Amino acid sequence: MHSTILRYLLRNFHKVSVGRYSYGVCLVPGLLPPSISVGNYCSVAEGLRVFRRNHPIAHLSQHHFFYNAELGLLNEDAIEQIQNNQPTIGPDVWIGADVTILLGRRILATE
Repeated sequence: MHSTILRYLLRNFHKVSVGRYSYGVCLVPGLLPPSISVGNYCSVAEGLRVFRRNHPIAHLSQHHFFYNAELGLLNEDAIEQIQNNQPTIGPDVWIGADVTILLGRRILATE
């Protein structure tokens, strides 16, 4: 919870920013995706999964042929790239056990 060295390692080697006094799995190297930001005073339980891409619900088909350009059917992806979806968990957020965060950019305690 207080380790500035761990936060330094997460930021510089895993591209994960964790705020002061936040604790839980957010401080375990490799468990959060790169470019995620966790605010101050957050509490993150085990089992957190963060998906930075998802099937496009507005398309006729959910098959990846219709949104993933790597498969050769499209010239460019039809959904947002992972590097463009950099989630932010705001300050003072509690994330319970076995939570899955889907597309979106900001998770706040209150909005």
